[in-house]
Amino acid sequence: MQNPHFDTPHIDRQKTAVKHIVHDYAQLISAGTQTAEPQVYPTNHHIQHAFLVHCRKFGDFYANRYEGTDFVAHKFLAKRCKIDLPTWKTWGDAMDKQLMHFSWKRVDDPKDWDGFGVNDLLLREFRQAWELFIVGLDDRLKAEFDMEIARFKAMPEFSRFF
Repeated sequence: MQNPHFDTPHIDRQKTAVKHIVHDYAQLISAGTQTAEPQVYPTNHHIQHAFLVHCRKFGDFYANRYEGTDFVAHKFLAKRCKIDLPTWKTWGDAMDKQLMHFSWKRVDDPKDWDGFGVNDLLLREFRQAWELFIVGLDDRLKAEFDMEIARFKAMPEFSRFF
């Protein structure tokens, strides 16, 4: 299916973003999977941080935030759809303040986080969102996504995550 509102220049522009979206999705699922594996400090902290930063990025992407300068999901889809991220909705604002800012909210009103259990829920949620996104792609973008996904699947360091 094709989005009738997307002309050829729009599709061509969106194609240039595909490698970045797939790359960052590969990073999200790689880090998310590794949060459940035994890691030593500070490696565990680095992996957790990478996972949550990518959750934030894809949370905004699927919520279609910051249109104009950032990639937004609906600009790649044959038709607009809502992708719900209830676990991220619960944690997203707190993670934004604790990871991306030196915020007084971190001191005055912290949200306790240990990641146990929640990481698995987030990873599952973002994998499901990705599947909805991929299924809903404008047909003119599918080949680009398929090619980039295949490239990551062929990499030994990422093949186990797809």
